[in-house]
Amino acid sequence: MSMIGTYFPGEISPAGAREVCDVLVFLLKSPERFVASVSAELLTKGLMLFRPHLVDLSSLICQLLLIDMREKQRSAQSEDHEETSSGPGGSLAYFNDGLLQQEMHNHDRPPGFHESILVYMMELINTHYLLMCRHLPAFVDTIMACLEPTKPDRRRRCLPLSTRCLHSLVRRFPMVDFHKETQRLALGTMEAVIVIYDLRTATKWRVLDGHASAVSAVRFRTDGQVLVSYAARDGSVRWWNSGNAGIFGSMLKMHQSCLKEHKLVALKESANGGAPASTGGASAGLKQIIQTCRFHFLTRKDSSPGSPGGNASQPKHILRLTREDASQVQFLL
Repeated sequence: MSMIGTYFPGEISPAGAREVCDVLVFLLKSPERFVASVSAELLTKGLMLFRPHLVDLSSLICQLLLIDMREKQRSAQSEDHEETSSGPGGSLAYFNDGLLQQEMHNHDRPPGFHESILVYMMELINTHYLLMCRHLPAFVDTIMACLEPTKPDRRRRCLPLSTRCLHSLVRRFPMVDFHKETQRLALGTMEAVIVIYDLRTATKWRVLDGHASAVSAVRFRTDGQVLVSYAARDGSVRWWNSGNAGIFGSMLKMHQSCLKEHKLVALKESANGGAPASTGGASAGLKQIIQTCRFHFLTRKDSSPGSPGGNASQPKHILRLTREDASQVQFLL
């Protein structure tokens, strides 16, 4: 009944869905681990069907996480890896994002629980990246929670996985970038603001506000002193001060100011659903933006020592933006 309701929602009544949901929740407490594991998997796959009938969703999520974590631990110790439950990872995208961050602060969880949350997050990044894009601030906040310097033991345990998780975000999403030397992470949001995090203190270091639409791509300059951002919907490219502004700069809020802005012709999706054409209008879809938009800082070849017009002490740098239609725009710096 659970599988029928999941794949054919119209074939099961609300009353029937409630009964199935109640049975599955009850079976989560079964002493037989395979029964609990299968119940967790069915609840996860049918979450959208059962959600209206779940009284305490937060507690259920924690149960599912614990069950799946134990199954993975047993599977790792067993030669039969086919027994591993698919777990809630694939559907955690539908859950309350704030719960993951709350669970990072929960000290009553068994060893390995916080690390398992990071593993699920990496799974979501790889399997549900379109949905995850809208929840990136909550995801980054969850990672920051496990890196708090005030909890050195948790930070030490979670550091390897949190590093992998952040690298996965940077590789997958053009609106996320990390600068290694300064240990700062930039995140462009759907709310048109850019948040810069300091990974050494695991805090929000700076918020940049100025774009009129969702931020599609960000990139730190090589020295980390400048951040460039792009908003696809309105074709806006902005340069920001991402370095330390000093005492007077902080008083004048220079660290929050946009250094300059360049307006590009907005793009519009083509009628056949392919790459957008440069005719103005709405931006390309989110999938195109994630897969295509990228910034790259380059050095001009003719700026090498000994070349005509080249200056070894002041090489000429180029900022290249690949837009959502795969067209490229270059800025000489």
